[in-house]
Order: sequence, then structure tokens, then C-alpha cells
Amino acid sequence: MGRMITTDIDLDFHTEDIALLKELAHTYHPQGMTLIEKMRVSDEKENFILTIQVPRALVEWVKEMNHKYHDRAFVLALIRRVLEELDFFEGDPDCGRKIYRSIH
Repeated sequence: MGRMITTDIDLDFHTEDIALLKELAHTYHPQGMTLIEKMRVSDEKENFILTIQVPRALVEWVKEMNHKYHDRAFVLALIRRVLEELDFFEGDPDCGRKIYRSIH
């Protein structure tokens, strides 16, 4: 299976999906939403654990998109495309820069 190019996703067909994400963000995060809410690293040096907490709105939205589309690869591509459109990624998200901003 080939890799889906996120720029191929036409967001004009996903206005309801984006509206749902914004509604969930407003409901769960009225002060704004960041892509990473909390990050914690355990104190163990040998078997450290990195814990990342994403916003509840995003988690709930992903559940809805998985239920709606039943296609994990497409949903992952859609998530990335929507987050790019909402300007969460500053430049190339794989280049190590800060990758979150807030939605109001």
C-alpha cells in the first residue's frame, strides 16, 4: 500500500469534520488548545518512559473520524492535513521545530 500524500486531501470536502474539531476544542479547551498538553519523562535512567498527553478534543475528534471513515491510513492523513491547515505545524513538522500552536 502506498503512502497517502496529505496535500491530496481536499479540505473543502471536510468542512463538517473541521467544524467538529473546532466545536470540540471550544467545548473542552475554551482557553485554546495546544497539540501537546503535557509531557513527562520518568526519572529512571535505564528504562525511562516518555508520556505525552494530547488534548481531549483531538482524542475525541480522532475517535469520531475513525468511526466515520473506517480507514486508519486516511484518518491519519486527514489529521495531519487538518492540523497543517490550522497552522499547528511551523514549516516542516519533521524538522525538529516547535510543532504546536493554539486554537481559539
